[in-house]
Amino acid sequence: MNTLTRTALAIVLAASAAPALAQSAGHWTTGYGAGYVSPKSNS
Repeated sequence: MNTLTRTALAIVLAASAAPALAQSAGHWTTGYGAGYVSPKSNS
C-alpha cells in the first residue's frame, strides 16, 4: 500500500469511529487524574 492509500484508509476509519466515541445527550462524564511537575531550575 502506498502512503496516499494508507492515509485515506486512516481518515475513513477515524471518521467512521467518531460516532462510537460520542456522548449521549443528558449524561455527564467526569474524569480524574493526577500530575506532578518538578522543575530543575529556580525560575
